[in-house]
Amino acid sequence: MAYCERQDVLDVLEEASLSGAYSERPEIVDAAITGLTQDIRAWTNRHWYEPDALSSDLLSDSPVTAAGMIADIPSSPHTQDRQLFRSGDGVRYPLTHAGPYCRIILPHADVTTLSALRVRDVAGEFEDWTTQPSKRQGRGEDYYLQTPTDGGPSGRTRLYLRAGVLPTLTDYEEALLLDYEYGTDTVPESVRRMTAQYAAAELVTNDEFVAAVPDDGQLVNVETKADRWTAAADKTLDNYRAPRT
Repeated sequence: MAYCERQDVLDVLEEASLSGAYSERPEIVDAAITGLTQDIRAWTNRHWYEPDALSSDLLSDSPVTAAGMIADIPSSPHTQDRQLFRSGDGVRYPLTHAGPYCRIILPHADVTTLSALRVRDVAGEFEDWTTQPSKRQGRGEDYYLQTPTDGGPSGRTRLYLRAGVLPTLTDYEEALLLDYEYGTDTVPESVRRMTAQYAAAELVTNDEFVAAVPDDGQLVNVETKADRWTAAADKTLDNYRAPRT
């Protein structure tokens, strides 16, 4: 599971006439690529895949699952429109953002399938709305998902919950426990290039490779190339990096 193929890295290495050193060592290149996958996913809170990828490819062919994700329901000490007044110290109300809905920004972008939506009730137990016949998913229903199309590459998916069907709680912190799949069903060229640049820089700066390069000026050139690849990859990553919370 990765975000580029071996040839993408060899193409980057060829810019420094170094592809020959690795074309006969595919396992080294593949290890560098796959080793970056978890890091890139953690930096971006995103995942990319190619549904038609072959089993022999490094590219992922499916979304990934995020399980046991904890989220708060935004709340306020003041009643909102269409919410009944309740008296008592410490009483809070679901805070609506879009008509009658509460908006929860999920940690990940491109959430495709909500497999569990557990909502804490007044007894402290969690009820999974995805298995309850009385709860319906979809716009105008009890809950729905939306990924912004104009929020930039790092835009995260929103979960909307109808405030009127939420349990009456005094504390809405950590009131949600979610399982879902996320991922974009294509790997952009910018992501492939970024991954390949990081992998190439890692390959040419490891101790084994540096020790094998004669100290005749070529090493300086290799280090300069690695720095440039890393800088270019960092610039691309900034477009996808997960927003700080």
